Amino acid sequence: AELLKAKLADLLDKRQEQAVIEVVRAFNPELSRILYAFSCFEKTVNYEEDSDTYRIQVTFLGDESEFLLSKIRFLGKRVRIIEGERLKHRMQDTTSMALARYGIER
Repeated sequence: AELLKAKLADLLDKRQEQAVIEVVRAFNPELSRILYAFSCFEKTVNYEEDSDTYRIQVTFLGDESEFLLSKIRFLGKRVRIIEGERLKHRMQDTTSMALARYGIER
């Protein structure tokens, strides 16, 4: 039973990904609303006093990336992805597709 638990934990660890989301400084007063949007994810929040910037490190399973992106889109210009290349590329892809739908080329 213990071996099975260890294997399961190892599988979950391998599926986990991380991203760092930065709160745009102008929206620092909305931090609680922003954190609520990420409430279903494991996260840690860091504050950088020098730049008055909050950064949220989000841990998620690989198949939850689209759900995480929907939360980031919901927050709009309040946040930006700082780390997490797959998320950045996927955000760029979906944005390009949406713009193309309206005849806007980038």
